[in-house]
Amino acid sequence: GFSEFGGKYHLFYQYYPYDSVWGSMHWGHQTTTDYIKWEHQPVALAPDEDYDYIGCFSGTALSEGDKHYLAYTSVIDGAQNQAIAYSTDGIVYQKSEYNSILTGKDLPEGFSNGDFRDPKIFKRDNVYYMLVGNRDESGNKQIICFKSNNIEKDWEYFGVTYSRKDVGGIFECPDLIS
Repeated sequence: GFSEFGGKYHLFYQYYPYDSVWGSMHWGHQTTTDYIKWEHQPVALAPDEDYDYIGCFSGTALSEGDKHYLAYTSVIDGAQNQAIAYSTDGIVYQKSEYNSILTGKDLPEGFSNGDFRDPKIFKRDNVYYMLVGNRDESGNKQIICFKSNNIEKDWEYFGVTYSRKDVGGIFECPDLIS
């Protein structure tokens, strides 16, 4: 999606840069100042760590002070976890030393680590919140929330934001518009 950082608008998207078929997910990156002329940037995220070697899937971007943060779903051996990267120039992104910032160990009992994806981070009253799509073992599809005072670590479960049993799949790419 879109975000603003360093005087430019940034567009990130999932893609596999080595072929026109499905492969381990990367984050492509384009920037613009006017929404007319777009500049292709280097790949923002690539699956190059033990915790994300299957792919860097959907997430969100957040500008915070002099850093541009990317939160994404890191996938390894059927487990979906949440990870974070940051940049000070809006071009080169460094993965956090604290990754993965959320794993199955952070989920309440009965919640799925295999359907735990698409983090959306926002900040309110100096607290960071993260919405993530999930399902539980009873079949509820839900959006769950975590909170932290430090965007890169110390995330704790905060509760279920929304839940329904009568829909298929899970809620993907949750967002909050206020």
